[in-house]
Amino acid sequence: MERKYYQNLDILRFFCAVYVCLFHYSWKNDELTSFFDSGWIGVQIFFIISGIVISESITGRDLRGFVKSRIIRIYPTLVVCTLTNSILYLLYHGDFSKSFSLSINSIILFVDSDYIASAYWTLPVEISFYTLIAIIFFKQNINAKNYIFMLGLVSGAYNLCNYLGLQTELYDIYFETGLANITLLRHGIYFSIGFFMAEFLRSGKGISLVLIFSLLSIIEILDRSLRISTHAESSPLSIFLVSVFVFTSGLLFLVKLSNHCYRSPRLSKLLRLLGLITFPLYLLHENIGSLVISSVVKITDIQFIILALPVLCSIFIAYLCLNIEKYLRRNIILVSRLRSIS
Repeated sequence: MERKYYQNLDILRFFCAVYVCLFHYSWKNDELTSFFDSGWIGVQIFFIISGIVISESITGRDLRGFVKSRIIRIYPTLVVCTLTNSILYLLYHGDFSKSFSLSINSIILFVDSDYIASAYWTLPVEISFYTLIAIIFFKQNINAKNYIFMLGLVSGAYNLCNYLGLQTELYDIYFETGLANITLLRHGIYFSIGFFMAEFLRSGKGISLVLIFSLLSIIEILDRSLRISTHAESSPLSIFLVSVFVFTSGLLFLVKLSNHCYRSPRLSKLLRLLGLITFPLYLLHENIGSLVISSVVKITDIQFIILALPVLCSIFIAYLCLNIEKYLRRNIILVSRLRSIS
């Protein structure tokens, strides 16, 4: 079966990355707007997109091919962005030893440690999902759909316990470290939504499970909205309602437009570029933002400029890192092919 590429996933992915950027730039900053206090919901949508992409990625691949594709997808970008982040961190904080230790943690991805940027917390979560997929899909006589269904169900039950205050010792709002994340207890439900969304996009089946798990995920969104509100100016209700609106809009966008193809080659190329920029943009934006905002606020107090400039700078540097990463990836693939031939 041929793997499908959904152009509009790149649009949604890029939107979510920028939304997360604006959240990190304005959150807990009294001088900036609280309009983006719901920007964290972009990460949850990222997980749904990952579920869709991985569902397609396993098509036509064996276990070795799947693992190799994930390593090549993550680690060249991770290394380039971490080295860039270490320089940015050093420029802003002036602490070489801290920059070095955080960079090592970020490349190795120690589960229960601080990273060079807080956004890195999602990578162990993604890798946990990849590991689960590898176990499920590449073992014979396993009904994959049942396992993904159970993942969503267990994750939904865990989030309900979190909301009721029964499992709060596993919940860390700041750097999202801990057992709950690598076991997919908190975020597994979003990957399940993505998996069954991919099935719906391929065959028109599975939309009922998408709806069920989307409704269950509201519990996690509500719980997080309450926790975020303790560190934000916006009320819990406004954070929750905006988050649900963006989340629902993202799902509807996927359902209605993911199979749409743009005829213009230039537009298609641009969309693909935006999708590829998303990963380095997500990893780099915090340290770039710290440097840019600290300089811009000395010149102007116009909030649009204060928020727009670090986003634009982050996109530009992400583009540069993307090209470096492409060079590394091509060489990794070339070396791998030469070894297989020899």
